[in-house]
Amino acid sequence: MYKCWEKGLSGKALDLFQETFLQDSSIDWFAIEQKYDRVYETEHNIPDFVLSRIKPYL
Repeated sequence: MYKCWEKGLSGKALDLFQETFLQDSSIDWFAIEQKYDRVYETEHNIPDFVLSRIKPYL
């Protein structure tokens, strides 16, 4: 959600995210991104039909 917000995307879910989570200064967004910023080649549960469509963007 943070990356979507950072890219300037909008919508109801991002409005809620902004109101709820971005106001919390105790959240370390950099640490979260470092931990969850990749999709592993073999250790994931993404269905093949989804992975094949998103893989070029990863």
